[in-house]
Amino acid sequence: MKHTSGEWKIGRTGSNKFEIQGDLPGPLAGGKRVAVVDTLPDARLIAAAVNACLEINPDNPQAVADSIKGMYKALKAILHGLESVPDRIARGTNTERRIAKDTLARVEGG
Repeated sequence: MKHTSGEWKIGRTGSNKFEIQGDLPGPLAGGKRVAVVDTLPDARLIAAAVNACLEINPDNPQAVADSIKGMYKALKAILHGLESVPDRIARGTNTERRIAKDTLARVEGG
């Protein structure tokens, strides 16, 4: 089964619920209802997660979703490795260290 393409958006149903819509390709303009959820935070989480996966790999966003946990563990391990290298040897990695630290802080809620 192929995923719904395009950016996913949030709409409101008539029954006080939130719907998540994906773009329909071709001449059918407008959104296709993908899911209906009870709360706006749930709708935002689903739409943001799908849109991030589509941005990274539009042809296979499921592969991104399936790899998130591994990428998180790898980033932590790489940062730990960079942190353990003396500054005199690790010259030129300051930008990468900052990006990794900032990313992990956002992911971990810091």
